[in-house]
Amino acid sequence: MRSAFNPEIKCDYITNNLAECFNNWIKDWKDLPVVELADKIREMLMVLWRKRRQIGQKLNGRILPTVIRQLKIRTRGLGHLTVITSDSVAAETWEINSIHNRHVVKTYLRECTCLEWQHTGMLQVPKLF
Repeated sequence: MRSAFNPEIKCDYITNNLAECFNNWIKDWKDLPVVELADKIREMLMVLWRKRRQIGQKLNGRILPTVIRQLKIRTRGLGHLTVITSDSVAAETWEINSIHNRHVVKTYLRECTCLEWQHTGMLQVPKLF
């Protein structure tokens, strides 16, 4: 179903529980009058942004540590795959046992024929096959 989504939006999961998350976040202040509730939400957002700023200041490089960790985990045990490179920016991956599960990866365009990279913003090799 990913083909129906805009590949410009980089998200590797789809969820519709935004309202439930928000309601859970403000559950202790739901009964406040509207003005006080809005002020409390403003305070909570300020605290949240401060925490995220502090986390962001500790990060190094261009790739998030979580993404690096995911890539390391997902690249283990990929001995059944073969990569044929045509140059430094394009390659083809395929399973040793099958010539039908083949995908072309173009790093300069950040594309793969499996469309995973276009929709999530990162190439998830194990999901290719």
